[in-house]
Amino acid sequence: MRLAIIRRRYNPYGGAERFIERLLAHLNKRGIKNTIITEDWSGPNNADGTECLRIQSSGFTRAARFKSFQKSVHTVLNQETAAGRQFDLIQSHEQ
Repeated sequence: MRLAIIRRRYNPYGGAERFIERLLAHLNKRGIKNTIITEDWSGPNNADGTECLRIQSSGFTRAARFKSFQKSVHTVLNQETAAGRQFDLIQSHEQ
């Protein structure tokens, strides 16, 4: 099973980030492959077997940067599917 978690940025004090960290710890113990799709993630990764795909977004306004992030995530998901590495579950912690 492959799980993709979408979180734009890492905040060590954020509730979503703490949830993701606990979730990854439990899933990795069960042998589930996890991928975080993000712009900036300084939380746990790779040491516990979690892959981190960093993407770039651009724009002058917050809305433009968010729209760019959405398009980049969509592109990454399509590339993974085209390469035969489809995710079984995609979970987003964004709006």
